[in-house]
Amino acid sequence: MSRNSLRTRLRDINIKHSQLLRDRTAPDRFVQMAALRSERAKVLGLLAGDSSLRLVSTQASLPVAHRQST
Repeated sequence: MSRNSLRTRLRDINIKHSQLLRDRTAPDRFVQMAALRSERAKVLGLLAGDSSLRLVSTQASLPVAHRQST
């Protein structure tokens, strides 16, 4: 996955998180926000070059990373 696609995904995550912050009537709002925060941390780690993260998804729209056990 390229840096541009990771940056685009990070932007999408931030926009969705901001929408949930404003929309107080969204069902499962806090669960969705927690999932977005987790995904944001992984995307930021991938962008920063965290060597302990391994990209496991091939879908450009859904980068999924797992921390490698040591």
